[in-house]
Amino acid sequence: LNVLSNTTSVIPDGYEVATDALKIVPGTPVRAIWQGKFVDSTVVSISGVKLVIHFDSQDSAFDKNLNRSEVLISPETIKKLSNPDA
Repeated sequence: LNVLSNTTSVIPDGYEVATDALKIVPGTPVRAIWQGKFVDSTVVSISGVKLVIHFDSQDSAFDKNLNRSEVLISPETIKKLSNPDA
């Protein structure tokens, strides 16, 4: 059982915390915490060190600035971001 640091939120199998080393771009699919659980989300933009996140099941009025440590990303997405021309 893997839990996100400083929370009680369980990290779903196959996902990992987005690291500072990973070049995340707008449009990147991620999972972010919405009301205590991880939900499908999309990176809208990058604002300094924060990611502007859109929760896919919510209106854009609920978009939120989150630290990378609060965002999960799949290995498949990491692979695509690491080798965008593949």
